Amino acid sequence: MKIFKIVVLSIVSAFVLFWLSSIVVCEYNTYKYEEIFRNVKIHDIGGEGYLKDCKIKILKHDVDYAEVYAVFKSELNEFGSIYYFKCVNGNDWEFEHYDTIYSKMGSADKFVWPYIR
Repeated sequence: MKIFKIVVLSIVSAFVLFWLSSIVVCEYNTYKYEEIFRNVKIHDIGGEGYLKDCKIKILKHDVDYAEVYAVFKSELNEFGSIYYFKCVNGNDWEFEHYDTIYSKMGSADKFVWPYIR
């Protein structure tokens, strides 16, 4: 029984350590690269624009690829999307595409509550 407790505690500890390290990496990337991605033009359902008036987190950042999570809030809606960028010419970032993760007025899979709308 003692070995079982040690194994379970080790698995839980490894999971918590992995989770905390991913949060630290995300916060570091956001601190270091946030301003770069606020100035890259994006094209989404709202048209062309920038990530100026939203809260963003840099989920992943490599030499030639980045994923940015952005939450937009307005009086009527709130939604979160992941924006994908690629690096061109060594320093310039270019918007590729986006995926909407959630929306306050419904979900990202085109199912809107209440269903009878």
